[in-house]
Amino acid sequence: MKNEEIEDLMLEIALMHKAALYYAGVKENCLEKAAFAYLELIDEVDCEDDFGLIIKTMELLKKKHPEFFNN
Repeated sequence: MKNEEIEDLMLEIALMHKAALYYAGVKENCLEKAAFAYLELIDEVDCEDDFGLIIKTMELLKKKHPEFFNN
């Protein structure tokens, strides 16, 4: 895989991550901060499967950073 293809995939993943945060209820003006907070919290979650890890990290993000979310 070429370097350019890898960079394109990384950009696509970052956009999908923000979209997931948005659909989880993150305010549009907080997406950048929420994305970085999510990455910091992921190491605090203990889960066997990747899907569960994402869900539990989202739940922890909501708990620790309610200011990012619409009520």
